[in-house]
Amino acid sequence: MEKLRSQEDVYTFGNFEGSSDAKTLDIDQVRFFPDSEQIFQNSLSGELMPICSFDLTLIYHDLNGIASFVHVFREYGEYPSDKWYNEHCSDYFLTFEQVSPAQLKLLGEKELFGCSETYKKYKERAKEDYIKARTSYQEKLNSYFNEPLNKTIRQIGSKPFWVQSDETPPIDGVRFIGQLDSGQFIEDGPYLFLFVDPITNRLYQVEQFT
Repeated sequence: MEKLRSQEDVYTFGNFEGSSDAKTLDIDQVRFFPDSEQIFQNSLSGELMPICSFDLTLIYHDLNGIASFVHVFREYGEYPSDKWYNEHCSDYFLTFEQVSPAQLKLLGEKELFGCSETYKKYKERAKEDYIKARTSYQEKLNSYFNEPLNKTIRQIGSKPFWVQSDETPPIDGVRFIGQLDSGQFIEDGPYLFLFVDPITNRLYQVEQFT
């Protein structure tokens, strides 16, 4: 039975308030904190930490594959990660290829997530915070959420509420999937915005901080 439905409400997101005609998903349609190896073909030794994933078909019936919000640690300081930027992955921007109905591949290198000696302790802390969030969810399961799921994954299939300037990927026909405040799960986590190119089925994740 189709559980996807429209949700009209008014709420705040970051520093903004708006109304939504977005769709919403039931809790059993979303996989929270799946193993990285289950979602990403090149898991990059734990650099990609998936917060949740769900089937694209639930949002857009003419598409297939999966969508996933992913947490990564980045150092914007001494480590020259920009040496590994390409047309697909750069500052606050990641691209994933659909390689099977249930797996994605990052179109970038592990060095994107490197860090200097000074920042290694912060990177380890970020991974520890992710593990804590994952463990807490596994222990509490559905009671982990105190609000309806549409308050966690917002604007599904609608329009983004940006917390900074509009950073929609410059791709003809790109569609918005949804947005998530990863700070709900991981301390100091950014706002994540997911898009899909209906021609290539590639996913684009944009990160923004308030």
